[in-house]
Amino acid sequence: MLEGDYLADENVRHRRASRLEVESTPAIPVSIDGELAEAARFTFEVVPRALRVRVGPDYHAEPHAPPA
Repeated sequence: MLEGDYLADENVRHRRASRLEVESTPAIPVSIDGELAEAARFTFEVVPRALRVRVGPDYHAEPHAPPA
């Protein structure tokens, strides 16, 4: 995943959202910022301006999707 090889994976969907709720039966294990958790429901929310991030000069805000 670190190499961007997930961009062409047909099982991966790209969407933008400020809030995401995930429900699963049975509960699913996930890694959240390096912490392991398991639950049947997760809610993720973007908090604007809550995190400052430094990037290098070659950073691009959008991943380059492969040609369709």
